[in-house]
Amino acid sequence: MRKKTLAAFLCLSVLGGAPSAFAHGEDKPGPHGGVIRMPGAFHTEVLAQGDNAIDVYLLDINWKEPTVKESSVSVVHVDGERRTALNCKPRETLFSCQGESAAFKSGSLTVKASRLGTQGIEVTYPLPLRVEPTGVDAGHHHHAAH
Repeated sequence: MRKKTLAAFLCLSVLGGAPSAFAHGEDKPGPHGGVIRMPGAFHTEVLAQGDNAIDVYLLDINWKEPTVKESSVSVVHVDGERRTALNCKPRETLFSCQGESAAFKSGSLTVKASRLGTQGIEVTYPLPLRVEPTGVDAGHHHHAAH
């Protein structure tokens, strides 16, 4: 009986996790204006830099203190059957990742990262990169009268 209860709990936790992703702030831009995901006990923030380059920030649980120390990032652009690894290099507080000449307009970016020795799970960023708003005002833009 305990095994069935545990299995049911685990299934609900996994299935219920997707809608609760927004509870981690993924519906708001990150501190650098990028898209946020939470692959573990830290956050990744991805920010487009032109048509085929991105910056990846590895942030703490509070979206602060970006670091490359004892950290790594690998990114793959997935577009249909095509999978292309990006070349990611650490900079002062971020990883700068460059793709091929193909623009990141369709498909997704798959990011696998570790921050300060803590490995995160693989997270996906649909393309084009944009923050997905939720709530009452989702999809509505308020404009000032001209």
